[in-house]
Amino acid sequence: MIRCYYIFFIVLWIVFSRFLPAAAQIIIHGHIQDAETNLPLPAANIQIEGTFQGTITNADGNFVLTLDQLPATIHVSYIGYQSQEISIRRQVPSDLRISLKPIILDMDAIVVVAEDPALAIMREVIRRKQLWRKDLLTYRAKAYSRLVFENDSGIVSIAESLSDFFWDHEKGTREVITSKRQTNNLSDQQNMAVASFIPNFYDDDIDIIGFKVIGPTHPDALDYYDFKLLRERKLDDQTVFEIQVIPDSKLQPTFEGKLSVLDKEFALLDVELKPSATIRFPMPIQELNLYYSQQFNHYKKEFWLPVDFRVDGDIKIGLTGLQFPRIIYKRITALSAYQINVDLPDSLYQSENVLTVDSLALQQDSLFATTRISIPLTQNEETAYATLDSTMTLEKAFKPSGFLADLIEVTSDDERSENDGGSDLFSWLNPQLWYNRVDALHIGLAFSPRLMQNLEVKFGGGYKTGAKKWSALLELLYHFGADRHWYASIAYEAGTQPRYPSETWSLFLASFQPVFAQPDYYDYYWQEDLRFMLGYRISALRTTVSVGASSAFQTSMDKTSDFNVLGTGYEQRENPPVQSGIMHSLHLRIKYGDDLIPYGVIGQKRLLLQIERSSPSLLQSDFDFNKYMISFDWRFNTFLRRRLLPNTLDIHVDGGSSTGHLPVQRWGAVDGSFSFFTPYPVLRSRRSRPFEGEQYFCFSWEHNFRTVPFELINFDFLIDHNIGIIIFGSHGRSWISDQSLAELEFDPAYSGKWHNESGVSLTNLFGFLRFDTVYRWETGGVYTGLSLTRFF
Repeated sequence: MIRCYYIFFIVLWIVFSRFLPAAAQIIIHGHIQDAETNLPLPAANIQIEGTFQGTITNADGNFVLTLDQLPATIHVSYIGYQSQEISIRRQVPSDLRISLKPIILDMDAIVVVAEDPALAIMREVIRRKQLWRKDLLTYRAKAYSRLVFENDSGIVSIAESLSDFFWDHEKGTREVITSKRQTNNLSDQQNMAVASFIPNFYDDDIDIIGFKVIGPTHPDALDYYDFKLLRERKLDDQTVFEIQVIPDSKLQPTFEGKLSVLDKEFALLDVELKPSATIRFPMPIQELNLYYSQQFNHYKKEFWLPVDFRVDGDIKIGLTGLQFPRIIYKRITALSAYQINVDLPDSLYQSENVLTVDSLALQQDSLFATTRISIPLTQNEETAYATLDSTMTLEKAFKPSGFLADLIEVTSDDERSENDGGSDLFSWLNPQLWYNRVDALHIGLAFSPRLMQNLEVKFGGGYKTGAKKWSALLELLYHFGADRHWYASIAYEAGTQPRYPSETWSLFLASFQPVFAQPDYYDYYWQEDLRFMLGYRISALRTTVSVGASSAFQTSMDKTSDFNVLGTGYEQRENPPVQSGIMHSLHLRIKYGDDLIPYGVIGQKRLLLQIERSSPSLLQSDFDFNKYMISFDWRFNTFLRRRLLPNTLDIHVDGGSSTGHLPVQRWGAVDGSFSFFTPYPVLRSRRSRPFEGEQYFCFSWEHNFRTVPFELINFDFLIDHNIGIIIFGSHGRSWISDQSLAELEFDPAYSGKWHNESGVSLTNLFGFLRFDTVYRWETGGVYTGLSLTRFF
């Protein structure tokens, strides 16, 4: 009985194993070519009649198509050729070769009387798109993507993926990767073949590498483009208009190229476009060429949706002394099996991540062998899959040249893992070197070894040749709680401190002034400080709140050196005394955004608020004061917001106030510049010294017009070299009470009135410098200087 039971199921398995897989895996390999020249037809459109499934040919004219059942009819089309329908019933051809006949169209010369016919055609395309597009709410599809990188020697990597693609008219796109494969020199994490970020050229606004480009079917497209009818072609018995796309805007990002529009339907069949000259890329991109192609099919007799997306491009990256080989890449994505206006899983949009991976699907056998949508590899790509091994990394394929290239180490993952024990020393060793009139030469080291995942340790010290003192530092920072959002730190530090803080000038940079016979920027005092801090990071708000306490012994220091390398005998001013004593303080710190990145090289959005309280009644401190500080940076996009780098307005606010009796070692300052180095946001015409006081305030602003002024006058040389214009201004001062001025034993860096300045800069000189010219309003002086360019 048991034996018959097994025999029964064995027979069932044999029967269904012959029929079920066949129904699911009817795979057709084919080739499409020109019937007269026998040349392959790349990107020919193959659709299964009665379904939303199909594919396209590769660059060699080859295709792979999977059928669900037989019989089936395949529709093959290519603009300018007579379409074919091939019926497949029982016998599946092993290699289906299809020859399409070109259609010869005799077309009368186009005579333009009032306006080019293409303008009327595109008006109708835009009108009809607005009618059917409002009814397109959602869709899902199957996607196949391939990304190929090449250098001058040939293919260096191939990556492929299969995914489920989703689109919602309000919530945007989502993609779930179900299968991947790549050449042996790529890891799974390096596989960047995805469909998530491909453009749909039927959209109003099309995102291209950070630019929001006006699409050729945008409702206002005729304000930004000129359209010209080039010729008429045929697709079977239907006329196809080939229309040239000509940018008609100097400043807004646009495309140029051509479109194919189906007559009567007035729908896009095919686009071949590239970014126009108005799309410029910042350094270090020296050259970027992109050529986009996309086809559309009619679905449900109403909606026109993408069949594919293809891009061929190359990029040249480099700086002075560092040049990378030209990177050539090809991307192709095919979309099929559309389901239109269906409910999409709510779980897709619970996260902001556009791209996710179905880990369970990836653990299974590759789906590439059974997928219904795929595009065959070309002969060159098949050879690359067979010959590329794990040692032929992208780092080696695109190894830079130039006198700075030796600073970039190219190693494989295996080499990096072998060297982690030794070469990693320099990642946690930080030299400390500076010179000033109090310390003379300070030489030291700080160490930040990674001992535990949640514990950060920093310790170090140094010797001051003039003061003949040792500095010391020991700090422990521990992260704890859910997602390590909480942290606690305790630190001891003994060393020289600047008497007024600066967000711009480090002790190392401040060394250049006294070394080259200029006034020492800072005044100094000695501090031995023990501090504790407890903080919490609110990730959703990008905000950190911390509270803490400190106990510090503070005392004056004397000048010990007038040395300078010029040997001029320049005599530095004496270092003024501070109010010595024990300072016990409570601290509150609220930070939004990131830490300040100095010199204005990028735009930021950040806010820092700090409060310090010291009181004899509360903490038995020798001092009694409250100190309040704010530092604020914000960026506003102003003009040409569609660009990757629009015109921007950057503002910076830095200020402080106090109550009680604030000792001089807790005064604040408005930063000035270092001789000819005039970075944002310092007072560029206040040279060598800041403005200090019990209260201080500075407001700085810059408007970056980038290359726009030169684009308006067609100054191509400056445009090609990315030379731009910035206008700027700063307004600041400090306050010292009459009582404090009377008590001081030195002359402070103080004016008692507002400092106002404005100016203009030429940016991106030599790729990294800007030349500043500034006018100081209260004195009438003109100053010049150099600083670092705004990169972003």
